[in-house]
Order: sequence, then C-alpha cells, then structure tokens
Amino acid sequence: MTNVRGLGIYWSNTFPYNSFSYYLIPKEGLIVKEIDMIELISNIARKVAKNVGHIAADVGLSTTEALALWKLRKGPCKASEIADGLGLSPSTITGILDRLEAGGWISREADPVDRRAVNIGPTKKLTEFLKGAKRTVSKSLERTLGDLPPDLIGRLCADLSRVLALLEAEDGAKR
Repeated sequence: MTNVRGLGIYWSNTFPYNSFSYYLIPKEGLIVKEIDMIELISNIARKVAKNVGHIAADVGLSTTEALALWKLRKGPCKASEIADGLGLSPSTITGILDRLEAGGWISREADPVDRRAVNIGPTKKLTEFLKGAKRTVSKSLERTLGDLPPDLIGRLCADLSRVLALLEAEDGAKR
C-alpha cells in the first residue's frame, strides 16, 4: 500500500483483473478524495492535450488551435461554445479563429437567429485532418489503455460523464 498526496492507494491482484482501491485520509481537516480526483483529471487532460499537441505540430498548429478544431469534430458550433469549452475569453478565441480561418481550417457564418453569434464550421481540410487525428489518437489510447478491461473503461466513461454533469449543473447554478 502506498500513500499519494494523502490518498491511500492499494493495489490488488485479485480476480477478475488488477484494480486500485481508494480510501480517504483526512488531510489537515479536509477529505482529499475530491481534490485528488480533480488533480487526476487535470493530469489526464494535460497528457491528452500533449498528445494532441504533437499531432498539431506536424501540420503547423498550436495545441490550443488543435483543441479548438477538435471541438468541431461533431459538426459546426458557435464561437462562444469553443471559447467556453477551452476556458478562453472571447477576444482570445477570436484571434485563434482568425488564424484558423486564414489557414483554411474553418469557415465562419453569422448565426441567422442571433446576429451577435458566429457559427464556426469545419472545412474539407479540417474534416480530413480530423479523420487522421482520430485514428492517431485512437491508436495511442489503444496502446496506452489496451490492458484495461473494456468494462472498466465503460465505467470510467460513465462516471466521468456524471462528474461532468454535476460540475456543469453547479456552474449553471452560479450564473
């Protein structure tokens, strides 16, 4: 058993597969489970962003530009949605989108319903890039996570989705 920043971690070699068991240790009066969870999620996000950064550099994009483009993988969205998703200010995302449009990665159109909003859409160049990037990221994740049982990955995705929903509800309640 080891202790990582106040979080006890116990490695178990039991059937059906290896797993971690976590327990809580008060740290200066705080329960650290939530703090460690945030740190773990942040570290995972940083590692994934670094991976995306390597793919982006191959085509002359910054990591932030690539992450903005990644937001378009499911189709067009508003510039404000990209900014919110990346935690960037409107003025910062405007500069990023200017560079991406000049590079032929995105198209911009005024929103027909809300004249203040701008819809950002993928170009053919971006669509082709995203196909290759998805394959590259998938292969990398498969190499990295391939030893994890599929049911564990499914549970992680479900649990992280619930955490995100809770955080978004909290964020919405603050507005």
